[in-house]
Amino acid sequence: MLLVVLTALVSCSTPHTLSDGTLPPLQPGPFSAPPTTPAPTTIAATATTTTSLEGLPGSSLPPTAGEWGGWPYYEVPQLGSESVRGTGCGSTGGIPEVIPDGVWNVLVGDGSGSDAFFTSSRLTVDMRCIYSGVGGQQLWNAACTAAPQSDTCQSQSPDWYIVNANGRLRTMPVAADLQYGVGAIGTSPCPTAPSDPTDADAPWRFMDSWIVVAGGQVTSMVTACPAG
Repeated sequence: MLLVVLTALVSCSTPHTLSDGTLPPLQPGPFSAPPTTPAPTTIAATATTTTSLEGLPGSSLPPTAGEWGGWPYYEVPQLGSESVRGTGCGSTGGIPEVIPDGVWNVLVGDGSGSDAFFTSSRLTVDMRCIYSGVGGQQLWNAACTAAPQSDTCQSQSPDWYIVNANGRLRTMPVAADLQYGVGAIGTSPCPTAPSDPTDADAPWRFMDSWIVVAGGQVTSMVTACPAG
């Protein structure tokens, strides 16, 4: 019951709708965990166990909204005033149908890896929240206090706590000069992964990604390195 209430509180968006009625039915999306997070054995005595995020700062866009800072995938910092990595995720105000300029964490499409979700002209995404700082600590403490041996507690961390509350899809135009990388833009930390996004095994099909939206279109995309 605790996790159900928690999920409702940190919902990234409104109940799912498709921005393109021609897309296939929703399926459970993929998931990738951050690199090697040690499983906790005890919960600190001073840890807060609140499941409410009330009092956390509201959402706002950073001064560099729409710019990629050159970070590797797992090093994207908090850019907005929400306690999440990247620009935000709408946990305190919601994201409209057209994703605002900024840096956002997403799954591409519905998890099926279909070419229809990523073309030269459009990208269809399911937005996620990557909590860190105060928000990540609150959520992780609550999960681990409730069930220390649960998958939620042991696969998450205070600095990279993933919430994907629903499967709502949004479709955005893609810039003609899109920058694309796996693990990073430029030299990839996982050079054996296909760097061509049209490859049948391209990691965006089953891993999650950061996208940069600038001027109402996706200008950069960095996909996580394949697990393992």
